[in-house]
Amino acid sequence: MATFKDGSGREWEIVFDAKKLHHIRTECEVDLTAQDGKDFERIADDPYLFFNLLWFILKTQASKYELDEDAFAAVIVGETTDTAAACLLKAITDFFSPSKSNLLKAITEENAALRELATAKAMAKVADPKTRARVLEAIEQKMDQEVEKVLTRLCSPTSTPGS
Repeated sequence: MATFKDGSGREWEIVFDAKKLHHIRTECEVDLTAQDGKDFERIADDPYLFFNLLWFILKTQASKYELDEDAFAAVIVGETTDTAAACLLKAITDFFSPSKSNLLKAITEENAALRELATAKAMAKVADPKTRARVLEAIEQKMDQEVEKVLTRLCSPTSTPGS
């Protein structure tokens, strides 16, 4: 069973069966059973798609908590998005047979490790003083270009009064 808690401490459960996965594929245009994993990439890269998918899956539970879509959105933020995503992955792996489930778990763990590594590398790059200097230099060059454009227009013969 795959569960997570939202920021208010409410527990949510995600369980898949073939019918629910079919409805997700037709209603949300997301195929959680596709072998290529492209829809998982779409979900990871698009927070709106992720939220809409979660809402579609959990709206019946949300009604039991007397939450409409806006109230649900308010509690699926920050760290909760990570725990909800992990819950979604666990639920989909639980749907499959053990052999396929084990493969999906291994792929999911490797993907998570690679994303973590990529984030750490990006953070190191952002914190690098050389990166800051390059960004500042690019900003200054862009600013100089824009100022030059304005000066050129102001100084052109067609922009003077009376012409």
